[in-house]
Amino acid sequence: MGKGKAVVGVKNQSEETPLFFFVRRCYYQLVYRLADTKIIQNYTGFGLYDKRVLDICRKINDPYPYFRGLVSEIGLPTTAVPFVQPTRKRGLTKNNFYTLFDTAMLGITNHSKVPLRLATLFGFSLSFLSFPPGRVRYDSP
Repeated sequence: MGKGKAVVGVKNQSEETPLFFFVRRCYYQLVYRLADTKIIQNYTGFGLYDKRVLDICRKINDPYPYFRGLVSEIGLPTTAVPFVQPTRKRGLTKNNFYTLFDTAMLGITNHSKVPLRLATLFGFSLSFLSFPPGRVRYDSP
């Protein structure tokens, strides 16, 4: 592996439940389209990383880093290696709906301004709805 490179695992196929795999692919596609930097599609975080990549990641002062996007954001050359995820033979995943949702939102909000812009637009729209529709007349006693 040359200086500053990363070899990343890209999950193009999976033996998991087809519905779950479909939802994951839709999420990766959404993040790819919304992100300000080009995120590696179907990248799970699995890979081999040069010391330089890890040193740069350690220097970034982010309390909640989204590693999958961080590798793309650094901008060093990467090589994608496709793999098929086998079904889990034993044990249970430590992830539940909340942790998966939290990671998904982290991926979207860390690498895109779209959610912030939508929230701002929604807030302005809501504030205009709070104005009365006509003139308010106050009669003096």
